Amino acid sequence: MKKESINGSKITKVLLIIIVLLVGYLGYRNNLKFKEEDFGVERDNYLLLAFQNKFPDKEVIKCQLGDLTGNDIDDLVVIFKENEDAKHLLVVKDEDGKINFTEDVSAPYENQRIEIKDINNEPPNEFIVSGSKRGQYGYGIFRIEDNHLHNLFSEGMTAC
Repeated sequence: MKKESINGSKITKVLLIIIVLLVGYLGYRNNLKFKEEDFGVERDNYLLLAFQNKFPDKEVIKCQLGDLTGNDIDDLVVIFKENEDAKHLLVVKDEDGKINFTEDVSAPYENQRIEIKDINNEPPNEFIVSGSKRGQYGYGIFRIEDNHLHNLFSEGMTAC
């Protein structure tokens, strides 16, 4: 009778360990599944939400807030997945409460970085987008003119 009690106790301990490990694994997996991506802005940013409402099928890769129209209101540069082979970018503009979108242009495929800069010391600000594709690096300097993204200068952007 004692042997059955010892074996039952061992089985209970093993089952308890398995249950604890399973619960821990499921919690870890769910944490990975629902992990928040760092887009560069909060998920509830109204400009990001406006982009997602207008383009619900586009996956956002990276964003950056900054005044790009010279009206002292932040606009949002958005890099998004256009398709499996291409990433694009556009700017979501807040023009005194009215949300507008620029045209979209090609963006680097990997390792994207967005910087808002005042290059010529007068409004509006410009922005620099850099990144790579298969080891080819490039960058572009852009300014918004109406709804057009004017490429002021770029190096290697066609390769990335």
